[in-house]
Amino acid sequence: RGYRLEEKSYKKPQENKQD
Repeated sequence: RGYRLEEKSYKKPQENKQD
């Protein structure tokens, strides 16, 4: 699925937007 790799990739970019 490749969602595990995005699991951290999708969570990191989200915090970047808040910064």
